[in-house]
Amino acid sequence: MASGPAAMLRRSAYEPAAFVAVYEACSRRLLAYFVRRTFDVEAGLGVEVPAVSEDDYQRIVDLAGLDELRGRVEGAFAQLSPDQSAAVRLRVIDELSYREVAETLGVSEQTVRARVTRALRHLADVLELSPTPQVTP
Repeated sequence: MASGPAAMLRRSAYEPAAFVAVYEACSRRLLAYFVRRTFDVEAGLGVEVPAVSEDDYQRIVDLAGLDELRGRVEGAFAQLSPDQSAAVRLRVIDELSYREVAETLGVSEQTVRARVTRALRHLADVLELSPTPQVTP
């Protein structure tokens, strides 16, 4: 049986624990990418590159309040309908095309686009995310 974030999210029934595990894995990857990219630039300038230990990572998680955010994301995701949850998992997390998601779910691409859009809008509303304010001259 396959393992990893994509496999966990391909389960037929949504499990909040699986989503949290994927959220943590994605967070770690993004943090590692950011650190690596930042230090690649600094290394080119002759700056010593420090390693990010597990303790350092946990401190970043604590300072950024990611544990609280993780709980909010899990709760918001649990409020999605099964159709929306499946569409978001396949499109956003598994990074399938709209066509592939439509084929997998047996619906039209337009239906997939609507489900993903509604689900992301719902998540943004529940998590109180708002678009970047526009600056008017």
